[in-house]
Formats: sequence, structure tokens, C-alpha cells
Amino acid sequence: MRLFLSKLSNFLTICQLPKGLRLKFTESSFGLADLQVCASLSQAGLQPRSIYDVGANVGQFALAATTVWPGVPVFSFEPVPSAFEKLTKLSSKHASIRPIRLALGRNPGTVEMNITNYTTSSSLLKLHQNHRNLYPHVAEDTTIQVDVSTVAAQLVHLPVRPPALLKLDVQGFESEVLHGAGGSINQFQWILLETSTSPMYENEVLFQEICVQLLEKGFSFTCPVQIHLTESGAFSQFDALFTNVAPDSRHT
Repeated sequence: MRLFLSKLSNFLTICQLPKGLRLKFTESSFGLADLQVCASLSQAGLQPRSIYDVGANVGQFALAATTVWPGVPVFSFEPVPSAFEKLTKLSSKHASIRPIRLALGRNPGTVEMNITNYTTSSSLLKLHQNHRNLYPHVAEDTTIQVDVSTVAAQLVHLPVRPPALLKLDVQGFESEVLHGAGGSINQFQWILLETSTSPMYENEVLFQEICVQLLEKGFSFTCPVQIHLTESGAFSQFDALFTNVAPDSRHT
């Protein structure tokens, strides 16, 4: 009965979201949580004119973003070959999605990436024991070499149109990506990132430190947007929204 009620609840939620039902049955990259997040941000007044989607995976967020904000370019960065292939196929049907096969970090170069049996958990960092305890079905399978660039470098080639949204879902590597943005971070009005109050990856910078890091750049923590729970109902991570409040860099 619980499973049935859960499925029914999800179905009703999908029906209430923009194009939710159609996307559910026509797009393999459909993600309910991503569509909920984008719809919530739009209802709260966020209307970006360009988006950097860092850690795009197979395009779950990109699909949601182009659905909620049609015509807005979504630059989607994804280094894992199998995920990038699906992202590219998705972009062939949605012209606003622009796939780029790169990881982003603090410095450009080539680094080793840990690939898990669920590509959404793959990271430039190793799984922490907390992750193994909460998600025992997720395991590291292999490592590959991936090319890394920086937000600052990409903004030179792929400039944003303000107000812009920077979305980060890079499995514990968020702080490194922010460092790689440097002063160009102020080209974004909003930052949406996945974070945690206890480590899910080795050497992960936690929420409290990211708040300090972004405050120094003129960004203030606005609110949590989505809380991630395990199948057993345990808290693991959440999506946090930050807003650029620096007077000399606010975009309207």
C-alpha cells in the first residue's frame, strides 16, 4: 500500500508540473526533482536569461530548465562519456541545451575521476563512508581521465546573458568549481548547488564553509530548495540557493 501511495503521489505531482506528464513518457532524461526545483524557482521570481549547468549528467536539470524557461541557453558541462552521450542525444531535440564535454574545477588540466555504477554519484572525489552507509548500492567501479577547465575560462568562450544562473551538482567538488570562477563569479545573479552538512565525499567542503566562501564573493544564502532523502528516509544532501547581493554586480 505504501508503494502504491508513493507512486500515486508522484504521478499527481508530475501532472501538476509544466509538461510533466508528457516529459515523463517521452524523455528518458526526465527527473521529477529537477522539474520541481526549476518550477519552484520560477514561481519565486527567478527568470534567468542564461544558465551554466555544471555536472549535467544525462541532462535532467537541463531538460527541466529548458521546459520552465524556454529559449534560455543552457550550457551543460559533463565529463563522463556514457552520460555525455545521452546528454548529446537530448540536445539534438532541444536546441537550447548546449553540451560541453568537460569537468570544471579550480585549475585547468587532466585529472582522474571516480566512476560509480550510478553515474549521478561519479565524482572527482572518492566516496566517503557516510555515502557508503546511506547508499550501499552505490560503488566505485573504475577511474578515467577527464579534461578539466574553469568557470572563468569558459565564460570567455561562452559568455552569459544576465541575469544568469550557475547550477552546480558535482558531487562534493562544488567549492573547487567556485574557486575556479574567481572574480567572474559575479557574472551570475544566482547560484544553485548541491551541498551537505556532513561529508558524502572525501575532502568535501561542507555547507557552512561554502556559505563563508560565497559571502566573501558577495553572495548570500537565500534558502534550501530541495532536500534529498535516501529510500529509508534518512537525510543526505540538499540544494541551496545563493543570491548575488553585491551592489556593484547585481543584474536586473
